[in-house]
Amino acid sequence: AMKKFNEASMLEPQITKDVVNAVVSSGGKMYGLEHRLKQSSSIAGKIGSDSKDKQMTFLDAYSGIKDAIRYTAISDDEVFVKNYNRIKKSLNEKGYTETRCKNYFDLYEQGKVMHKVVQCTYQNKSGYVCELQFQTPLSQAAKELKVPLYEERRKAGISEQRSRELESEMRDLAECVQNPPNISSIRNK
Repeated sequence: AMKKFNEASMLEPQITKDVVNAVVSSGGKMYGLEHRLKQSSSIAGKIGSDSKDKQMTFLDAYSGIKDAIRYTAISDDEVFVKNYNRIKKSLNEKGYTETRCKNYFDLYEQGKVMHKVVQCTYQNKSGYVCELQFQTPLSQAAKELKVPLYEERRKAGISEQRSRELESEMRDLAECVQNPPNISSIRNK
């Protein structure tokens, strides 16, 4: 976990400069920049839970961590898709490649998830991968309200009934979030 944290710490300043420039020049805003580095204790927890939940080795779980450096870009609904495209283009011009894109707005409509966000990973020229979430002001607010529900649901020994209640509350929060116009043009990859 410390190795992943130390590597992220060394690369973060340049990646942050590139991401902030791309987001701000698109007209978007950065959110929670002070949390851009996942702490080593969180990395260790993710390695442990992923290895258990996904039945993989610690090394495979370590290799699967793509959010040791993570960012959130906020754009208003009416310019959300345009800003996503501008940010992606700006990062491409700086040598970043979008390696994964999950449009949870669409996946929510299909009943597959309990939240709305576009979550992408970008790989820089040297091969390092970071995460960039695209939120609307309301989807970010819903996410903040969802965190304690999600944490309670993850606890060991929670009853099936309580788990269903928490899931229902999380879906209710997401239901309050409008889909930005043309959101389906952002494809899952």
